[in-house]
Amino acid sequence: MCLAGAAAAAATLEALPAGPPRQLDLRQRATLSQMVRLPVAWKRGTDEPLAYVLWFMHRYGLQLEPGAQAGWERLSCELSTVCRGRELLLYAFRQDAVPDSFQDASMSVDVHRMGVSAYARSWYALEDVTGLDFEVLAVILTQARTACALLAACQAIEAHDRYEFAFVCHGATHRSVGCCVLLAAIIYSDAIVVLTTARTRAAAIARWLV
Repeated sequence: MCLAGAAAAAATLEALPAGPPRQLDLRQRATLSQMVRLPVAWKRGTDEPLAYVLWFMHRYGLQLEPGAQAGWERLSCELSTVCRGRELLLYAFRQDAVPDSFQDASMSVDVHRMGVSAYARSWYALEDVTGLDFEVLAVILTQARTACALLAACQAIEAHDRYEFAFVCHGATHRSVGCCVLLAAIIYSDAIVVLTTARTRAAAIARWLV
């Protein structure tokens, strides 16, 4: 599948192209150090979303929680209504730092309130990882709530023709960043992830992601 070799590529995200991107008026809201585009190896390609998820389950020896498979199948059904080439900016915001323009439900999904969890003490300490790490993505992918969050995002983006959208969690470090990465990897292949905290930007720089 498209993720073959992704473990080797996990430490490398493509930097933004040097030329000025389209929708420049939107991109002026973020600096280049905040913005990353996923490499091809991270993206779903032509596989179904469930196949993408199952790659992570096999790679990290995890299992889907009850109801998760049905959630990912529902997301698959949504693909026919989605403009996958949409030039989308995906922001990760802290709950206490969501701009007014993203407060509306058509502009953001609060994954903390939805119950998405990144805790996995047997796998990692949260202070050592961010939502850019594949281990964190794998843990998030096991959950039906994650599929529901991505589905809600897709429906809002398409219904309101959005070119900016946000995921929100307590610290804008694990769950919201992970959901941004997964929405770009699974659905919107041309989307750019915007990192909004010093910690996640530092993690991206340290891993040569930008």
